Amino acid sequence: MANDTLIKALFAQQRAQIIYMKSMNADIMSDSYVYAWIHGLYPVFQDGDHSVPDRPHENFSEYFNISAQFTMEVIKYLDELWLEDKSPTFYELEDRFGGKSNRCELINICRYSYLDGRFDERLWNALLTKMKHPSEAFSITSDFNENDLYIL
Repeated sequence: MANDTLIKALFAQQRAQIIYMKSMNADIMSDSYVYAWIHGLYPVFQDGDHSVPDRPHENFSEYFNISAQFTMEVIKYLDELWLEDKSPTFYELEDRFGGKSNRCELINICRYSYLDGRFDERLWNALLTKMKHPSEAFSITSDFNENDLYIL
């Protein structure tokens, strides 16, 4: 078995274990962390400071579908606008980051940020301004529950 194939298998197994552990004990991990694993988004907010052993995601950074670099680029952009009280609508965010082709990634990054308690209602309300977002963006501010836990 090639090394890359083996690491991909380990990544899939780690993902399944994290989702399963969350289903068995809801308080064992944050909703945002598990959400990131479910959707293949590198969980940037949970990175360690290297004072303790690596966290489960840190050894698999290149195997996440949504990279840490892209995630941080979007979050920094949102943060800069939010600090200036110029929060964008979702369509403005989408236009800034490649249009519809990145819609799912942007929704996942925003939902991950929301679940992690980042920003405030001012940003989320602006992002979800009526007629300025696709219908699937409504999920950004919905509650996380056991129905969100799935492996496939």
